[in-house]
Amino acid sequence: MSKKILWFLRGPASAEQMALAKSVGMTIRDPNAYRIGDFIEQADGVAGDAPVAYLKAYDLIEMLRTDGPTVVEFVAAGYLAANYPPEGYESRSSAQEITDAIAEQEADIGADGKMSIAKLREILTEKGVTFDPKAKKPDLQALLDQAERAAKIADIKTQLTLKAVAFEDAATLEELQALNTPSV
Repeated sequence: MSKKILWFLRGPASAEQMALAKSVGMTIRDPNAYRIGDFIEQADGVAGDAPVAYLKAYDLIEMLRTDGPTVVEFVAAGYLAANYPPEGYESRSSAQEITDAIAEQEADIGADGKMSIAKLREILTEKGVTFDPKAKKPDLQALLDQAERAAKIADIKTQLTLKAVAFEDAATLEELQALNTPSV
């Protein structure tokens, strides 16, 4: 036996709201149609902007938003696939897509929270950094750290050049950052 949930919406329901209500088995009602003392319709719960009399009689069911990200968008924004969907949102991805995203993240990040050797090699290759194919994980991580530090130095040097700020060519990252910090 299915439960009867009354979803109270002010004004006319949109086609999307009607489709959502139908897909989850809810019945749409207008809270403005209820007057104090009116008959209270039998239901198993209410959702939306329910009148006070209905809130006293039935449990309020929290509605999940349907305009959230897909698992791919969620991961691309820097979140863990295992935490999908975000709180308060309905999933827009299939169970298989979520499982695949979790597996892909777990393959990229080891139990210690660090990148796998395969992921380090992939990133170094994308950055154009050459490395010994037999290199160990600490050596690959050191190469990646070095490449990222060199990229930061190059970026700050570009910013300083655009601001016409003089700097030593052999300046360290810390020295360049100090030059790039606006004085008070």
